[in-house]
Amino acid sequence: MARRTERSSRPLSKSKYLTGFACHRLLWHEVHAGDLPELAPDLEAQFRMEQGNAVQARARAEFPGGVLVASPDFATEQRLEETARALAGGAPCVFEATVVAAGAIASADVLRRAGDGLELIEVKQSLSVKDDDLEDVAFQLWVLREAGLAVPRAFLMHLNKTARYPELAGLFVIEDVTARVEPHLAAVPVELAAQRAMLAAGPPGPMLVRHCRKPKPCPLFEKCWPAFPPH
Repeated sequence: MARRTERSSRPLSKSKYLTGFACHRLLWHEVHAGDLPELAPDLEAQFRMEQGNAVQARARAEFPGGVLVASPDFATEQRLEETARALAGGAPCVFEATVVAAGAIASADVLRRAGDGLELIEVKQSLSVKDDDLEDVAFQLWVLREAGLAVPRAFLMHLNKTARYPELAGLFVIEDVTARVEPHLAAVPVELAAQRAMLAAGPPGPMLVRHCRKPKPCPLFEKCWPAFPPH
């Protein structure tokens, strides 16, 4: 029980929040039973992570003079200190800028200095802005503002479908998504509170949601529905 309480009290990351936003039951198992073999990333997931890391690295090259917060993900205190130093030092951009607020932790892909504060830029390996991306950016923006940073605008940086090798000067497109994200902000603290309450209790029962099958089948589907009734 003490171990469960410790896990439940850790700040929720963006990936965990988005998992819970899709399905509370899946989040509970990721936090409290993360060693289940079904939750181990398959080859496709590993490839997507490697591809995402490559896109992130290429995107950082678009912002000369930026400072990367390089401490590992588990070293939260070091990441917070690196972020504070980079911002205090006047870096034009901070990559993976990390803040903690209200029981959540956010690591911004790009935090760019602007005349009236900072701008959040989230990088995606997709070719356009998708609806699910708005929840992603909303979480990041809400946590940054809760941490006391002035971040009036948010952008999504994705691959340009018209770019052709070897002419890659226009590899990325940066779209202002502030107006589309703002309506989602009020729901973030409500969902965070619901997730934290759920994690402190037992696992919720199975339920059928869109994310059981999309964007890909949930790894715990067979556990939730071992004897799924016929149509």
